[in-house]
Amino acid sequence: MDDGVLPSPDRRQPDWSADRDHGFSRHGGAVIRNRMRRRMREAIRLHLALLVADVDVVFNPKKVVLEAEFAQIEQEVKRAFEVVQKNASRNAKERSTAQ
Repeated sequence: MDDGVLPSPDRRQPDWSADRDHGFSRHGGAVIRNRMRRRMREAIRLHLALLVADVDVVFNPKKVVLEAEFAQIEQEVKRAFEVVQKNASRNAKERSTAQ
């Protein structure tokens, strides 16, 4: 029902025509984060068997993950797991010989 009363200035709807990208900025951020997460999760899943050490690995992907070939992402994840496994094995040997 229109009673002819205009809303106060602080209750007006934003002018979406002035900034076309403004309405999509939140969606774009989540979409990008989720796409990066899906690509990383799949690469990790494929190579997780390489990591038998009892360690936590944290990846901090950058936006380049979105444009990179998936094979390159897989290669980087595999290399990271190999380095972590090697260091964990070396540290375990050092601890066992020190005792």
